[in-house]
Amino acid sequence: MSSYIRIDGDGVDLVGARMIWRKASSGGRAGFVFQLTGHGGRHVLHVAGWAPGEAITDLSGQVITIQSPGPDCAADGRLFSLAVIRFGRVRETSLVASIDGTVEDLDPGSDARSELESDIRATVAASQDPRWCLSCGTSLEPHVTEVDEFVGGVRVRMAATRVLCPDCADFAEAPRFCPICGSGYDPAEVRTLSADGAIGYTADCPAGHRYSGHLGG
Repeated sequence: MSSYIRIDGDGVDLVGARMIWRKASSGGRAGFVFQLTGHGGRHVLHVAGWAPGEAITDLSGQVITIQSPGPDCAADGRLFSLAVIRFGRVRETSLVASIDGTVEDLDPGSDARSELESDIRATVAASQDPRWCLSCGTSLEPHVTEVDEFVGGVRVRMAATRVLCPDCADFAEAPRFCPICGSGYDPAEVRTLSADGAIGYTADCPAGHRYSGHLGG
């Protein structure tokens, strides 16, 4: 099956698609927040939502309806007013899914609506949340908290971890340690941009993890 996106009958093949997920509960039920993205030419598809399950493979066969998702779901520069995602086989590293929905113009005064359909074959990966302080390299596990957010119109609760431990909260320099695996950065593999007391960074660690973000400001 090839991946494509079609809006009002005009379609284009998607050259890449990926789903990132992380555990999150909603109303006391275990589940996952997922972000499914695809791109092809000028078309970009992004759909985020929540689904119940204990393992990511539990998404197999599920039908997820996302109503009034807001900016969490968009395609080709337009927002979804309704999206229906039909998951086929979902494995730990790959999935197939179809998406049907209605997209609307960004102009709040516009009544323009278009019908969208898409079939997707995507890679699957768990979100890489920070585990080590990027200033001193100590474990962040004791400092994990929980936050409530709305994703795809659903209120969810999930773990949240800052990239700095409390002792390094005011750190605003080039990162020193990979927040994914804790290995030390080679300064030559850290790229930064500073402005107004803040620093943005992208860094590659010896294990191959790339991490981007900003500090301060």
